Amino acid sequence: MKKLLLTLIASFAICVSSFAQETHWPEFNLYAFSSNLPVVAFVQINGVYVTTDNYADMEVAAFVAGECRGHQFMDDYTEDDDPYPIVEISVYYTDSNEEVTFNLYDHSTGTLYEDCVINMELTTGVTHDELYFDYDEAVVLNFIGGEEPPTPEPPTPGGIEKKIKCYTSDSDYWYLISSPVGTVNPDTVTNMLANTYDLYYFDQTATDSLEWINRKIDSTGAIYDFDLVAGTGYLYANSGGSGENNDSIKLTFPGEANTENVTVNLVKANGVVWSGWNLIGNPFNVNYTMDRDFLVMNEDGTEFITPDDAELMPMEGAFIFADEDGEEFVFTYPDPNSGGGAGGGVGGGGGPDLSINIGHGDGQGHGVIDRAIVRFGEGRTLPKLQLNPRHTKVYIPQEGTDYTVVRASEMGEIPVNFKAEKNGAYTLNINSRSVNFAYLHLIDNLTGNDVDLLATPVYTFDARNTDYASRFKLVFATSDSDDENFAFFNNGNLIINNDGEATLQVVDMMGRILSSETVSGSCSKHINAAKGVYMIRLINGNDVKVQKIVVE
Repeated sequence: MKKLLLTLIASFAICVSSFAQETHWPEFNLYAFSSNLPVVAFVQINGVYVTTDNYADMEVAAFVAGECRGHQFMDDYTEDDDPYPIVEISVYYTDSNEEVTFNLYDHSTGTLYEDCVINMELTTGVTHDELYFDYDEAVVLNFIGGEEPPTPEPPTPGGIEKKIKCYTSDSDYWYLISSPVGTVNPDTVTNMLANTYDLYYFDQTATDSLEWINRKIDSTGAIYDFDLVAGTGYLYANSGGSGENNDSIKLTFPGEANTENVTVNLVKANGVVWSGWNLIGNPFNVNYTMDRDFLVMNEDGTEFITPDDAELMPMEGAFIFADEDGEEFVFTYPDPNSGGGAGGGVGGGGGPDLSINIGHGDGQGHGVIDRAIVRFGEGRTLPKLQLNPRHTKVYIPQEGTDYTVVRASEMGEIPVNFKAEKNGAYTLNINSRSVNFAYLHLIDNLTGNDVDLLATPVYTFDARNTDYASRFKLVFATSDSDDENFAFFNNGNLIINNDGEATLQVVDMMGRILSSETVSGSCSKHINAAKGVYMIRLINGNDVKVQKIVVE
């Protein structure tokens, strides 16, 4: 909904002075009053709403105890095709028991409309410098008498709006959308089927690349028709209309917002490309807190993973993954006092993890365009989902499969693949949750850079869309690593996870000590070792740890 900004005290003088014509009511000393009440209102004359065709000469005044305590010309705060302007006015007072009445003066005809009384309780202590008002919170001032201006019918109650950007030759602006009013026919959603549009239903079980079914008339004149089902998401784009200001349109869903719980039956078909992925949608007109991983589309048109405890926006669709066919996901209408709902079904993790985030440019003011997650505790793995293979993506390959979320032990290394949509600068940054690292390095296989992410968690690099995907590698050891796994070998470096001071020895299979030195804390030591099996000993007084490693 559109938000109206009202600056108390200051806005009164500024707004009045912006009109060339003289005000009908005299100025008054607003500082003589201890309090003021901001009012946002539609205006009716003889039961018919004033429109944007005839509002410019309308001046509204508020009276308390027979004295003018605020007056304001009407302003057009409407959006797009909405024809109804709003007046915002501050009522100044001292006694909270006083009654407020409103008068209207039409400067174009010289007509005065008097004594509009509404049920309004004056309150004291309004001290905010700025207040925001929701469009729906506007009252209606109905003035009787005078000549009725020609106007359309009053606004129709109901209807929920979603503003979307229209695609151009440079920006494709796809949206994952859902219905907030229950199951609805797209024909009844204003602007949804206008202009050139694409509205896709997702069939997870389909084969031969037929997962996406477009609601379009084909060459034979036939159309694949479907309703927007509550709790289901859809892929949508619109070209916009012609002329100026066609960079966005407003979808209006008819009726009232759904408040009933919705259960979605998830599907996991075997042997299909999208096995396990389901496109769901927020069935409510409020933010919904998810209890599992989900994927949405950001402004760059790419997908990114959002871990637990994140919100799904109203009228927004999302992909979630089903481990088993027939799994249920329950949307429970949020308790208005809790601030959000809680999704149903199997959770997405919640344990310690490492987030690998990719953004554009130098990382200053640029949002995440894609993400991969490494989990060190319990939680599901998720294959990589990419709606458009041309888009930028970061993922973790394992055993021939690309993953968005993987599980890892507390020491080791993993490859991190990166594919750029277009040539330019990108930023990789690492965020960890409930993980304390003793060692965390990023290896850039293209440039040879070895970045200590504990010292510098952001790495900026140049990439081309023709680069090989196998760009990076993460080498890590957490401070919670098991005693039996305190060392590993990587690119000629022996990585040691250690607390305090100890003696480090490298021993071959014949029992010969090849090297012995004192180390303090976790460290990385370069050693020249031939291929083979070695024993690593870490000696701290009577505490001796031994681990076998293989150099390949």
